[in-house]
Amino acid sequence: MRKLLKLGISFLVYLILLILSPVIFVMVTLIFLAPNNVVIYLLRLIVYIIIYLIFKVGNKVKIIGKENLPKGTRILFLSNHETLIDSFLIALGTLSVWDAIFHQNRMAYNVPEVKNFYYNGFVKIFFTALKTVPISRSGISHTKIEAQINQFCSLLENDNLVIFFEGTRSRDGEIHECRVGPALTIIKARPRYVVPILLDGIHSIMPIKYGAKINPHINMGHTGRMIIGKPLDMEKFYQEDYSWESAIKQSAELRKFIQDSIANLKKPPQ
Repeated sequence: MRKLLKLGISFLVYLILLILSPVIFVMVTLIFLAPNNVVIYLLRLIVYIIIYLIFKVGNKVKIIGKENLPKGTRILFLSNHETLIDSFLIALGTLSVWDAIFHQNRMAYNVPEVKNFYYNGFVKIFFTALKTVPISRSGISHTKIEAQINQFCSLLENDNLVIFFEGTRSRDGEIHECRVGPALTIIKARPRYVVPILLDGIHSIMPIKYGAKINPHINMGHTGRMIIGKPLDMEKFYQEDYSWESAIKQSAELRKFIQDSIANLKKPPQ
């Protein structure tokens, strides 16, 4: 009888611990990881789970080349652009579950067009918490380009950044010309790593016909790929003393190098 009682108590304790362990884990995580930004921390975790369900369960997007990802910060990710939710897929592909829980500082900032994401107050707060820094592509001038580059350089001082090098979503699935902004950012910011990313065949998940704002038209049942290349060697493009004039002269070669590096990821390995 005593043995049965001990067994029953042990089972009850085990059951209680099993039920409470997720709660304990969350509480400990919040105490040690996000004492001042609990809401933001939880929001990022929830979004990470949602994008996993969208891209890996509802759709079958294969992520290739994770072994090429460097650790740490000051990483610039350069990707082509197919849908309004590409930055979410890149977050999924570049952040491990461990990082999403313990190293959210490795989540890259993204810099979308302001009118696509910041069209009301709630949406603005939501995307700001997800490390979104909107930019405007209208009325581009020398002054505006330099201001954007300085903003990108500031982000790359201590954080990671993703830039869609074509500047807009592709209408035909092809890799298009690299804009001058990403090239000048590389020359001036001199990031620790520049990592090329190819998004291939994911257009059908959120076709461009659905407009220029985030909306619920996310399709399921599609396949696609996200290919992460090895960090690019950019030493020859870095300048000790940055100047606009010399950077512009150098940018044509760099822009072609970026475009070709990402387009080459689409080719099957030799």
